[in-house]
Amino acid sequence: MKKHLLLILILAFALPGKAHALGTCYPRVTSPITFTGVNPLTSGTYNTTATLSITCSGLSLLNTSCFTLGGGTGGTNSSGQRLLPGPGNNTIPFQFFQDSGMTNPWPIGTPVHLGGIQLLDGTVNTTVYLQLYINQTTLPLGTYSSTFSSSDAMLVYGTLDIIFGGCNSLLGGSASTSFTVQTSLVKSCVLSAISSVNFGNITVSSLMANVTAKGGLSVQCTSTTPYQIGLDNGQGTGVTGPAARKMTGPLGATLTYGLYQDAAHSSVWGNTTGTGGNTQGGTGSGNVTAYTVYGLMPPQTTPAAGTYNDTVTVTVTY
Repeated sequence: MKKHLLLILILAFALPGKAHALGTCYPRVTSPITFTGVNPLTSGTYNTTATLSITCSGLSLLNTSCFTLGGGTGGTNSSGQRLLPGPGNNTIPFQFFQDSGMTNPWPIGTPVHLGGIQLLDGTVNTTVYLQLYINQTTLPLGTYSSTFSSSDAMLVYGTLDIIFGGCNSLLGGSASTSFTVQTSLVKSCVLSAISSVNFGNITVSSLMANVTAKGGLSVQCTSTTPYQIGLDNGQGTGVTGPAARKMTGPLGATLTYGLYQDAAHSSVWGNTTGTGGNTQGGTGSGNVTAYTVYGLMPPQTTPAAGTYNDTVTVTVTY
């Protein structure tokens, strides 16, 4: 009698496995999953989502499922984040999350039970959340990507083993998919630390000779990004060029001045680009580059006493 009961129990446990062998399920993940608008000069996080779809056919019983996300071809760092490798062996960290609040990371290589999904014939979808981290301004421009396939993107499905439990003992089948996570960094420049060119207090006698002053500005451009810095001719009336800008004072009186790229005042600084241009520029490294603006006021007739000023617009072209 005891042997008969044991045989019945074995058959009862074996039947679900046999039934599930009649059906198949396969996963698919949105590809490529793309982080857009990523600017290396702006430290912070960028979020995106993807859809994990599971399609089943021929199932005779209700199934549950677990999905594994590994490290991908980019690997991981010491903080347990996945990596997107790019130009020059540089990498950008990112992470998969199970929730929109980005508080529950998807473990590396460990199957996660998709508790809210019950599989029957047809397709069910779930959302995968991703977050990318930028904390290095010197990253070169280009595409950064990692591919997930085989055991790095594996679905197991079936009935949970009621004896052992857990994703590693599902009584059913398995299938994998392949997808890519990627981003392309956007080129960018930022102006900062702009200081005025202040000629100070001018007297009749001081205007009989050159009067000089200095100001400055700083530019930060993404790595490998060529840029040009232009200074327009200001807002004064009667300006004939960057060496003859006009500061305006009481009753429309003016003082002539120029802005230069060098302390010798031999290279004017204007906003004409191309051959014969008078802008100043370089190629970005991701770091901040400081520039000095040299001002010169040539000898001229002293106008009426008062405060004279002008506003010059700085433009960075990249």
